[in-house]
Amino acid sequence: MSSQQFLADRERGKNGQHYVAEMFRSWGLVVYETEDGMFPDWDLQVFGKDNIPHTVEVKHDYKFSETGNFCLELEALFHSKADLLAIVTDNPRTVYIKPLQEVLFFAHTWPRKLKVGEFRLEAAIVPKQEFINRLSPEVLTVK
Repeated sequence: MSSQQFLADRERGKNGQHYVAEMFRSWGLVVYETEDGMFPDWDLQVFGKDNIPHTVEVKHDYKFSETGNFCLELEALFHSKADLLAIVTDNPRTVYIKPLQEVLFFAHTWPRKLKVGEFRLEAAIVPKQEFINRLSPEVLTVK
């Protein structure tokens, strides 16, 4: 059975997932969002103009606007089989996207890690400018 915290976090995460899905749709792409109770290895399946599917894991980093750091939860990234990782931040709302495996490798090698969340799992805590300088993520915008 899922904990109350998991259910609350999942509900909050849907906001970011839906935001990214709508952004892709604004570009004319076909997007399938994972439904509640379904646990595929990604959050979105996006069909590009070439009709080739791309899978996306979406993380909404709610504390980013307070800390200025990305929180890259290693276990969550490791378990995802998505092609891409989209990280949503607020104030202003921004979407950073990068191939998931590149972010996972970076997170594993990053020296500053903390135990975070309900289950105190390891996460790389990366300042915004370091993340941008080292990974050069694409910043997505609505058309």
